[in-house]
Amino acid sequence: MAARGQKEQSIPRVGLRHTLRFQATTEDYELQSREFFGKQVIIGQLQLKVEEVHCIQWNQQEKAFDVTLRTEDIYRSVTEICRAEAGVRPLAGYKVLNPDRPNFRTITVHMYNPFVNDSALAAFLGQYGEVVTAARHIKDTLGFWTGRRQYQVLLYHDAEGPGGLKHPPAFFSLGGDRGYLFYPRQPAFCRKCRQSGHAEAGCGEARCRFCGQAGHSAKDCTEPRTCHGCGGTDHLYRGCPGRKKTFAEAAKPTEAGEPSRGTTHGQKDGERTVQEGSGADTSGSKGEVAPRDEQT
Repeated sequence: MAARGQKEQSIPRVGLRHTLRFQATTEDYELQSREFFGKQVIIGQLQLKVEEVHCIQWNQQEKAFDVTLRTEDIYRSVTEICRAEAGVRPLAGYKVLNPDRPNFRTITVHMYNPFVNDSALAAFLGQYGEVVTAARHIKDTLGFWTGRRQYQVLLYHDAEGPGGLKHPPAFFSLGGDRGYLFYPRQPAFCRKCRQSGHAEAGCGEARCRFCGQAGHSAKDCTEPRTCHGCGGTDHLYRGCPGRKKTFAEAAKPTEAGEPSRGTTHGQKDGERTVQEGSGADTSGSKGEVAPRDEQT
């Protein structure tokens, strides 16, 4: 059993959607009574109806009730009430925690080249959030892979981004390979300025698709080129240390005339890795729609 001081460990890393945790602050039996909590807190003080609550679960380890609401609007309303009446009994007898992870997204990615490696896509998504699971290959009813993969991601916070989050581009390129992605609550994406939050029809400013700055087009861009795989400016995608070589690259003779041994560029010591899928890799990251020839 986890220590009482490590309560966060009992909350799933991806969070509990629309959920609030009411943890009893004392060993008072009344506060831990389901009937008391339901009548006095849920129905009485929070003024919730049975149909507005998805479920109420008792967490024996944390001595708390996990209350999951039906909709996001109800969840937000109850959260505000809990803040306003934190010192009013009986709510004052509970510490209200937020197990929700509003930055959690299940992202579906489709690359037109199915041999792009799972780890390369994870590295690309890693620029926008923490990838918490390995890729799940989506199959049809007959068992054939559709070419789509799903990743669970905790998006990074960005005060200037839509919803306060850093969203990955809906259309992107990894080296010479193009793809797209989608997920619930995904903001509109403009191909014209490469920004999230509005569609191309409502965009009044064209930006360079390479550096993202206004005032020039991609053909006139003088900014240092960046790696699609990791965003680094000291190398291109084909030389990215985190990229796995293709079979053709591994078999290519070296400058000394000797064939390569097919070793791959791995992560540095101590860096976390994501489970890789099968197939040769041709990829890595940043999000350009039309990559430069040098990236291939």
